[in-house]
Amino acid sequence: MADTLERLRRIAVDEQGVDAAAFTLEAEFESFGLDSLDMVELLISIEEEFGIEVPDAQFEGWRTVGAAVGGIDELTATTRGAAA
Repeated sequence: MADTLERLRRIAVDEQGVDAAAFTLEAEFESFGLDSLDMVELLISIEEEFGIEVPDAQFEGWRTVGAAVGGIDELTATTRGAAA
């Protein structure tokens, strides 16, 4: 989880200009002021970084950073399991 949070933080800070100090598990994505295009770019970056495919409906449910981290961890575990 910590590794996922750090990787996600790096994406958000480097690519979307999010304040690193504000990027906590409890933070809501809405609070970062990202528009819909920014969120699509974030989704693409997440999929590329973690080697996963995130269904749109699942991504839309990720209101907080913590929800995203949990979802990413779940999808990466599923992806690894399917590859085995």
